[in-house]
Amino acid sequence: TGSGSTAVTIQGSLAQVNAALATVTDAQSTAGTDTIRLAALDSFGNAAANANVGVTVNGLPVLAAPATAVVGVGKAGAIAGLSLSET
Repeated sequence: TGSGSTAVTIQGSLAQVNAALATVTDAQSTAGTDTIRLAALDSFGNAAANANVGVTVNGLPVLAAPATAVVGVGKAGAIAGLSLSET
């Protein structure tokens, strides 16, 4: 339960829990760091040691290009100022 929130509870057999954990995603819309905290209890109430997973969310790709470029007809020419980066 809790999909789409900051807290999610997964219950089931070991295989079901592992299958659900294999599909966990961090769908942040902003760049930066985040931490996913994991805690587990078995059916007897025994607790596992908590675990933390550090996640870094990369920014969107950014293209840079000049507003115009002039090249001769049928001639190869370099266009300066083209770049791709992530923020």
